[in-house]
Amino acid sequence: MLRPDDLKAVYFVKSEPLIETIETGLIDLREGAGSEATIDSLCRAAHSIQASAGVFGFARLSAFAQPIAMMLDAIQRGCLAATPHIVDALLSATAVLIDLIQSARAEIDLPANYEDECRAMLEQFWKPASGVAA
Repeated sequence: MLRPDDLKAVYFVKSEPLIETIETGLIDLREGAGSEATIDSLCRAAHSIQASAGVFGFARLSAFAQPIAMMLDAIQRGCLAATPHIVDALLSATAVLIDLIQSARAEIDLPANYEDECRAMLEQFWKPASGVAA
């Protein structure tokens, strides 16, 4: 039977290809090579990271991944355009997400406000309380 620490280790291993999917997909979108399938993959990867983080008790990681997943959902539904500014914001957020994953894996706390600036940048494009594009 797997111990909780073993299960968390599985989360970190499984998150690596999901992050790669997000990075590659966003770069494809920025370069104009993205498709509906690309956006679908981005949504699945972001939601997998977010939901699994919550299951394993990584509340901060899950909370930060949520606006990324919601923005990708909005792009998928056609409510938000994948403009270069939005894609670049999502790429920056993915870098912060990677830092949060790595800090959780290493059991090292980042400063309490580490992701706040990036979250504020995302909120320029997406208002999470209303669920609409800003």
